[in-house]
Amino acid sequence: MRVLVVDDEPSVREMVSRALRLAGLDVATAEDGSAALDLVRVDPPDAIVLDVMMPRMDGIETCCALRAEGHGVPVLMMTARDSAPYRVAGLAAGADDYLVKPFALPDLIARVRALLRRPAPSAALALDPTGQLLMSNGRRATLNTIEYRLAEAFLDHPGLVLGKAALFEHVWHYDFGGASTILDPYLDSLDSKLAALGWRLVTAPEGYELRALPH
Repeated sequence: MRVLVVDDEPSVREMVSRALRLAGLDVATAEDGSAALDLVRVDPPDAIVLDVMMPRMDGIETCCALRAEGHGVPVLMMTARDSAPYRVAGLAAGADDYLVKPFALPDLIARVRALLRRPAPSAALALDPTGQLLMSNGRRATLNTIEYRLAEAFLDHPGLVLGKAALFEHVWHYDFGGASTILDPYLDSLDSKLAALGWRLVTAPEGYELRALPH
């Protein structure tokens, strides 16, 4: 497994890289977001450890660019800013986890290993938060806000069946109850847009699962 470490501070970059190598992982490094994107385009890693505060292209911009280009690689963001708006911004940009500096190296390693164990999301399906776009293999569909939040929930939990309670919580942070049909038209419209991109929402007894259509 190969991890890309992105940080403009050489000391931090070296510390994190050394810890991951001692944990048995292959490590590549980049000193800013632009260099990281160039590396990912040539040889995508299995996970990225990404600093937020960097010159030229910061971590938020880098993560947005990764997702906009369809890269589904898991991203662990590192930052010295421990306030809710910064955490929300990082996760909204497409990060999978968030680690506040200073941190314990065993915590970093555990979080990276957890990301590496996740089922790999398809790089062929991605969200662009700036335009609320759903993209797959060069095709795209424009989503409304509710459709976008639903798609985000499924892409955040690849391979899992999501029930209505989980979807209510992700979209509105409130459970309307299993009998509520408020989500049904949004799920139907999202399913239609997914179908045009080669994906579907499959109904299961416990809820809904995002699946690629067979070729």
